[in-house]
Amino acid sequence: MSTEPRTVPSAITAAATEQRITAEVIDRIAPSTDPRLRRIITSLITHLHGFVRDVELTESEWFAAIQFLTRTGQKCSDERQEFILLSDVLGISMLVDAVNHRQPSGATEKSRSKESSSWAGFTPFHSHAAGTSFAAWQPPNESRKRSTTLAFSRTVLDAVTKCAV
Repeated sequence: MSTEPRTVPSAITAAATEQRITAEVIDRIAPSTDPRLRRIITSLITHLHGFVRDVELTESEWFAAIQFLTRTGQKCSDERQEFILLSDVLGISMLVDAVNHRQPSGATEKSRSKESSSWAGFTPFHSHAAGTSFAAWQPPNESRKRSTTLAFSRTVLDAVTKCAV
């Protein structure tokens, strides 16, 4: 038997260290933490750490991200919430809305108000199958100095029963 120390390839050691860091951070969550909050924080940590490993984020890239988030926060005020805009740009607002308001199969995708999000998406006046709108729209022109005209006629059906509502 050899008495020389066994060497482990550095890539294996690095991967184990990276995984250990994630596990140690998760282990720091207080045992008294609400179970739902624990699940959210654990998933956030796991996915963020996975992202860093996946893209092999450099220290300068991480610092640039911190600077971006800092500047975003500095633009916020009582009347201006830039993180909501960032959430919209990243599609998080749409995804949270979709997850929390899942529709049965065959239901028409809903539109959103300006208060809800800046996403317009397909409105209920758009046919996904045909790729066209069935709303009759007349844009304003020089001879008609008033607002646009929109006229439509459709029956709204319950997504489950297929009966008119």
